[in-house]
Amino acid sequence: MSSFGVLVFFLGIPAIGIHLIRLNRQAVEVFLYMKNKHRIIWVKLGSPDRLPGYSNGTEESAFSYLMNRKYDNVEDVELSEICNNLRQGYYITIYGILAIFSTLFVVGIASS
Repeated sequence: MSSFGVLVFFLGIPAIGIHLIRLNRQAVEVFLYMKNKHRIIWVKLGSPDRLPGYSNGTEESAFSYLMNRKYDNVEDVELSEICNNLRQGYYITIYGILAIFSTLFVVGIASS
């Protein structure tokens, strides 16, 4: 592996890890806001308190709420804004992981 690949690996993987920690912290803030301002919705989502995703092969209701933009149905501009930021964070994580592994794949092919 070339030095560029090593650089991408050793800088990219920790950057994604730090981003995931930040994203989880942001999710905690979103769900705390929902718990305080929109308790009925928060309870319907299963009272989430962390970054939602897939659990036991099943999509969590809070994850689909965010990814399908169901928060736009609520007349709360602040909720829409913080949920949209969290949703964008998911996409940044996915694209970041794809970029890192694509770069490593290309560097691996180019160096062989």
